[in-house]
Parts: sequence; C-alpha cells; structure tokens
Amino acid sequence: MIDRLLKQAQIAQAELNNIICNIGPGSFVGLRISLGVAQGISYANSLQLSGVSSLEVLATQVLDSWLNSATRQTGNKIGVLSMCDSKPGEVYWAYYLYAGLDDGLDNSAGESQIVYSLNLQEVIPPSLSKLSELQIPSQYPLLIIGGERENIDAVISNLMSVGRTARSTSQILLSQQADQSSAKDLLKTAISKFLSGSLDSISPAKLTPLYLRDALS
Repeated sequence: MIDRLLKQAQIAQAELNNIICNIGPGSFVGLRISLGVAQGISYANSLQLSGVSSLEVLATQVLDSWLNSATRQTGNKIGVLSMCDSKPGEVYWAYYLYAGLDDGLDNSAGESQIVYSLNLQEVIPPSLSKLSELQIPSQYPLLIIGGERENIDAVISNLMSVGRTARSTSQILLSQQADQSSAKDLLKTAISKFLSGSLDSISPAKLTPLYLRDALS
C-alpha cells in the first residue's frame, strides 16, 4: 500500500523528509504494527520520526469541523475535550486549549479569505480516568469529541453539576461522536504542529506507543 501510494504521488522514498505516526492510545496490536512499519521505513531511509497522539488528532478533527461551521466566532479561547472509549465507565482523554482564531488574510489565490491555525496547546496530557472523575477547566467554552454518545452525555451531565465550577449549556459549543480519524487528519495535525514549532522529531529507536493502562489491569 505504501509503495502504491508513493508511486501514485510520484514520490521516491529518498525524497521523504519525515515519518508521522499515530502513537495512541488505541489498539495494542494496531499500535505495535503501525509503529513497527514507521520504524522500518525510518531505519531504511535514515529518517526522523514524529509521534502524534490519537487524542490530539481527534481534537484537531473536531476543531477543524467547528471552525468551518456557521457557528464559529473570532477572538475567543476554546477548550477541546478529546476522548476515546476504554473499559465501561472509563475513557482515555486529554484537554487542549485553542488560543483563538487567526483572522489574518490569505491573498495568494487572488481573493481574501480568513486563515485558521489548528494548533492546540496541550493543557492536560492523555490520561485514563473514570467518567465521573474528569476534571476539566471551566473558564472556556468547550468542544467535546468522543466515542460512545452515552459517555459524552455522562461527561456533560457531570460538567453541569460540579458546584461553583459548573458550566451552562451555552458553554458547550459542540459535542459529537468521533468519526474514525484518517491519515489526512493525522497529517493535518502534524502540519499544524510543525508550523508552530511544536512537532518534535526523534530517532526510530525512541518511538514508543502511548499506553495509559497497566498491562495487568
């Protein structure tokens, strides 16, 4: 598949600059296979690797969807809660902050249009928690993306009832189940991180999957 893709794009392996890999959380076997393939290509071509969390990819996906919707607003900081299902009653999750929309203009195509940066600041790193124990900052409007709808609803219900820090429903800008992220979503996330200078490159030997659960639990 990789050979066919390179031929279709008319790119030789020697022309590659970097390998971007989804490091999880996710399927144990799937992560081991994908990381092994990425490491093999890197070793064979003396390339650096960059690992990106699947939760950040999902967060970028929902942010991109919201920015391209009719509900977007300029100048506001936005929190993004990214979740994926674990065992019943538990989720893998991370919380990111979007610093507001960039209302710069791109005139390269002969017409002005607003340019949006998708770069997210990681505030709470990927974690494993019970649904009832998620501690999400309350000062910013929130985008939520996750797995099962019932998990999303449970989190929203909890956010609405945590005393002085409770949110109003108007602060939940969007909540949706996650579509399966694609290589295009991964690349979009990596490009945003690269442009902001936050994409770290490592040697293939240092690429490790993001496992959040103890192997014996």
